[in-house]
Amino acid sequence: QWSGGSHTSKAIAVEDVTYTNISGESVAGYVIAIKNSGTYGSEQFTDWELRYTDDKGVIDWNNSIWTQSIKSKESLFGTNADQADLDGDGAFGLDSSVLDSVSTDTTGDLLKKDDARALYIISDKGTSDDTSDDETISLVDQWGGTPTFDFSHSGGSGDYAYSHSS
Repeated sequence: QWSGGSHTSKAIAVEDVTYTNISGESVAGYVIAIKNSGTYGSEQFTDWELRYTDDKGVIDWNNSIWTQSIKSKESLFGTNADQADLDGDGAFGLDSSVLDSVSTDTTGDLLKKDDARALYIISDKGTSDDTSDDETISLVDQWGGTPTFDFSHSGGSGDYAYSHSS
């Protein structure tokens, strides 16, 4: 806890996995899901980390992922909601039918968000009249995490007040 905020981290699940390390080698090991939550001022947040380890439990820091939404990673921890509903939403993985549309993007490929504000591209594959072939693509950074583009900042007072949003 710190002045104006708090933070907690909790390991939620582990599963064996084979992953590729920074040298391009396959590593038999584990993936651990860690839920982070807290407050800063009046804002609450939840995000997730995935930590990969080798078979001896040594963390591979080059393969750590930070993500706002765990939905697209739940399949690493099981094959259904009973086994791997890590975020507790009652669903397993990503259900593209419940994504929220971005109001300014209405034609062609679409930008959508989940309830954790993670972004997805809905590719219409060049067939805007036929949604049966649409593909949902999770927007990720080079480390596999979910970037955030929606934000606002403000502060200061009097002549030094500022505000910025995107």
